[in-house]
Amino acid sequence: MGIREWWDERKRRKRIQQEVKAAREILQNYVIQHKDELIRGIINKYVGSRVYFYYPYPENIGFKWRNEVEILGDGIYRIKATVKIKTWLELEILFPGFDRDRVRIGTDINFIFGIRGDVNVYTGEVSNFGKTKYIRYKTYGQSYVRLYDKDGKIVWEKTWSDWYDEGYSDGYHDGENDGYSRGLASCPC
Repeated sequence: MGIREWWDERKRRKRIQQEVKAAREILQNYVIQHKDELIRGIINKYVGSRVYFYYPYPENIGFKWRNEVEILGDGIYRIKATVKIKTWLELEILFPGFDRDRVRIGTDINFIFGIRGDVNVYTGEVSNFGKTKYIRYKTYGQSYVRLYDKDGKIVWEKTWSDWYDEGYSDGYHDGENDGYSRGLASCPC
Protein backbone atom coordinates (compact mmCIF):
# COMPACT_ATOMS: atom_id res chain seq x y z
CA MET A 1 0.00 0.00 0.00
CA GLY A 2 1.45 3.29 -1.07
CA ILE A 3 1.23 6.61 0.70
CA ARG A 4 -1.63 7.79 -1.55
CA GLU A 5 -3.79 4.75 -0.77
CA TRP A 6 -3.00 5.05 2.92
CA TRP A 7 -3.97 8.74 2.89
CA ASP A 8 -7.24 8.07 1.01
CA GLU A 9 -8.15 5.29 3.45
CA ARG A 10 -7.43 7.58 6.39
CA LYS A 11 -9.64 10.34 4.93
CA ARG A 12 -12.43 7.81 4.29
CA ARG A 13 -12.30 6.54 7.88
CA LYS A 14 -12.32 10.09 9.22
CA ARG A 15 -15.34 10.95 7.03
CA ILE A 16 -17.20 7.86 8.26
CA GLN A 17 -16.36 8.74 11.85
CA GLN A 18 -17.75 12.27 11.41
CA GLU A 19 -20.87 10.96 9.65
CA VAL A 20 -21.52 8.45 12.45
CA LYS A 21 -21.23 11.27 14.98
CA ALA A 22 -23.72 13.34 12.96
CA ALA A 23 -26.04 10.31 12.63
CA ARG A 24 -26.03 9.87 16.42
CA GLU A 25 -26.97 13.52 16.89
CA ILE A 26 -29.79 13.18 14.34
CA LEU A 27 -31.15 10.07 16.10
CA GLN A 28 -30.86 11.77 19.49
CA ASN A 29 -32.84 14.78 18.24
CA TYR A 30 -35.42 12.43 16.72
CA VAL A 31 -35.97 10.68 20.06
CA ILE A 32 -36.22 14.01 21.91
CA GLN A 33 -38.74 15.33 19.38
CA HIS A 34 -40.88 12.19 19.70
CA LYS A 35 -40.44 11.66 23.45
CA ASP A 36 -44.10 12.36 24.24
CA GLU A 37 -45.41 9.62 21.92
CA LEU A 38 -42.67 7.27 23.10
CA ILE A 39 -43.41 7.68 26.82
CA ARG A 40 -47.19 7.61 26.26
CA GLY A 41 -46.85 4.30 24.44
CA ILE A 42 -44.69 2.82 27.21
CA ILE A 43 -47.11 3.96 29.94
CA ASN A 44 -50.19 2.64 28.13
CA LYS A 45 -48.60 -0.71 27.29
CA TYR A 46 -46.64 -1.53 30.44
CA VAL A 47 -47.97 0.56 33.33
CA GLY A 48 -51.69 1.15 32.89
CA SER A 49 -54.21 3.75 31.93
CA ARG A 50 -55.31 5.14 35.32
CA VAL A 51 -51.90 6.60 36.09
CA TYR A 52 -50.87 10.24 35.89
CA PHE A 53 -47.46 10.76 34.37
CA TYR A 54 -45.26 13.67 33.43
CA TYR A 55 -43.53 14.04 30.10
CA PRO A 56 -39.77 14.14 30.61
CA TYR A 57 -37.61 17.16 29.95
CA PRO A 58 -34.92 16.69 27.27
CA GLU A 59 -32.20 16.75 29.93
CA ASN A 60 -33.87 13.70 31.58
CA ILE A 61 -33.20 11.55 28.52
CA GLY A 62 -29.84 9.80 28.49
CA PHE A 63 -28.16 7.93 25.65
CA LYS A 64 -25.51 5.24 25.76
CA TRP A 65 -24.33 4.62 22.23
CA ARG A 66 -23.38 1.15 21.06
CA ASN A 67 -20.25 0.77 19.01
CA GLU A 68 -21.86 -1.55 16.48
CA VAL A 69 -22.69 0.69 13.50
CA GLU A 70 -23.79 -0.73 10.17
CA ILE A 71 -23.09 1.12 6.93
CA LEU A 72 -26.19 0.66 4.75
CA GLY A 73 -25.15 2.94 1.92
CA ASP A 74 -23.50 6.25 1.16
CA GLY A 75 -24.29 8.40 4.19
CA ILE A 76 -26.85 5.92 5.60
CA TYR A 77 -26.06 4.25 8.92
CA ARG A 78 -27.91 1.96 11.31
CA ILE A 79 -27.31 3.38 14.78
CA LYS A 80 -28.10 1.57 18.04
CA ALA A 81 -28.28 2.96 21.56
CA THR A 82 -29.62 2.33 25.04
CA VAL A 83 -31.98 5.06 26.20
CA LYS A 84 -32.89 5.97 29.76
CA ILE A 85 -35.94 8.21 30.19
CA LYS A 86 -36.77 9.58 33.63
CA THR A 87 -40.38 10.43 34.40
CA TRP A 88 -42.78 10.61 37.35
CA LEU A 89 -45.84 8.44 37.91
CA GLU A 90 -48.75 9.38 40.17
CA LEU A 91 -51.71 7.31 41.25
CA GLU A 92 -54.84 9.00 42.55
CA ILE A 93 -56.49 7.65 45.68
CA LEU A 94 -60.07 8.66 46.50
CA PHE A 95 -61.18 8.29 50.09
CA PRO A 96 -64.83 8.12 51.15
CA GLY A 97 -66.05 11.54 52.25
CA PHE A 98 -63.38 13.35 50.24
CA ASP A 99 -65.46 14.98 47.55
CA ARG A 100 -63.02 17.36 45.92
CA ASP A 101 -59.71 16.77 47.65
CA ARG A 102 -57.39 14.23 46.17
CA VAL A 103 -54.52 12.27 47.57
CA ARG A 104 -51.88 11.06 45.12
CA ILE A 105 -48.92 8.83 45.67
CA GLY A 106 -46.07 9.18 43.23
CA THR A 107 -42.60 7.96 42.46
CA ASP A 108 -39.78 8.54 40.04
CA ILE A 109 -39.13 5.90 37.44
CA ASN A 110 -36.47 5.44 34.78
CA PHE A 111 -37.42 3.40 31.73
CA ILE A 112 -34.39 1.77 30.09
CA PHE A 113 -34.64 0.26 26.63
CA GLY A 114 -32.75 -0.14 23.39
CA ILE A 115 -33.44 1.74 20.17
CA ARG A 116 -32.22 1.56 16.61
CA GLY A 117 -32.73 3.66 13.55
CA ASP A 118 -31.52 4.01 10.00
CA VAL A 119 -30.20 7.55 9.63
CA ASN A 120 -29.47 9.36 6.38
CA VAL A 121 -26.83 11.93 7.23
CA TYR A 122 -27.33 14.00 4.07
CA THR A 123 -31.12 14.45 4.41
CA GLY A 124 -31.44 14.13 8.19
CA GLU A 125 -34.16 11.49 7.90
CA VAL A 126 -34.65 8.62 10.35
CA SER A 127 -36.33 5.49 9.03
CA ASN A 128 -37.02 2.04 10.48
CA PHE A 129 -37.00 3.45 14.01
CA GLY A 130 -37.72 0.82 16.62
CA LYS A 131 -37.35 0.07 20.29
CA THR A 132 -36.72 -3.21 22.01
CA LYS A 133 -39.62 -5.33 23.12
CA TYR A 134 -38.41 -5.63 26.70
CA ILE A 135 -38.14 -2.54 28.86
CA ARG A 136 -36.33 -2.36 32.18
CA TYR A 137 -37.02 0.18 34.87
CA LYS A 138 -35.32 1.60 37.95
CA THR A 139 -36.56 3.77 40.76
CA TYR A 140 -34.36 5.86 43.00
CA GLY A 141 -36.69 6.13 46.00
CA GLN A 142 -37.94 9.64 45.38
CA SER A 143 -41.50 8.72 46.33
CA TYR A 144 -44.05 11.11 47.81
CA VAL A 145 -47.64 11.54 48.97
CA ARG A 146 -49.44 14.76 48.02
CA LEU A 147 -52.77 16.25 49.00
CA TYR A 148 -54.38 18.45 46.34
CA ASP A 149 -57.22 20.92 46.86
CA LYS A 150 -60.18 21.36 44.53
CA ASP A 151 -58.18 23.74 42.32
CA GLY A 152 -55.38 21.22 41.81
CA LYS A 153 -52.83 22.99 44.02
CA ILE A 154 -50.61 21.06 46.40
CA VAL A 155 -51.81 21.60 49.98
CA TRP A 156 -49.58 19.07 51.72
CA GLU A 157 -46.64 16.93 50.65
CA LYS A 158 -44.49 14.34 52.36
CA THR A 159 -41.57 12.57 50.72
CA TRP A 160 -40.09 9.19 51.51
CA SER A 161 -36.96 10.83 52.91
CA ASP A 162 -39.10 12.94 55.30
CA TRP A 163 -40.65 9.81 56.78
CA TYR A 164 -37.31 8.05 56.88
CA ASP A 165 -35.67 10.98 58.69
CA GLU A 166 -38.53 11.17 61.21
CA GLY A 167 -38.31 7.45 61.90
CA TYR A 168 -34.54 7.66 62.21
CA SER A 169 -34.68 10.53 64.70
CA ASP A 170 -37.44 8.74 66.62
CA GLY A 171 -35.11 5.87 67.50
CA TYR A 172 -36.06 3.38 64.83
CA HIS A 173 -32.42 2.93 63.81
CA ASP A 174 -31.56 1.52 67.25
CA GLY A 175 -34.51 -0.85 67.40
CA GLU A 176 -36.12 1.22 70.17
CA ASN A 177 -39.18 1.90 68.04
CA ASP A 178 -41.50 -0.64 66.51
CA GLY A 179 -41.52 1.27 63.22
CA TYR A 180 -45.02 2.66 63.48
CA SER A 181 -45.55 6.37 63.08
CA ARG A 182 -46.53 8.25 66.22
CA GLY A 183 -48.35 11.06 64.47
CA LEU A 184 -45.22 12.82 63.28
CA ALA A 185 -46.49 12.91 59.72
CA SER A 186 -49.93 14.30 60.39
CA CYS A 187 -52.01 15.29 57.39
CA PRO A 188 -54.04 18.54 57.44
CA CYS A 189 -57.08 16.66 56.14
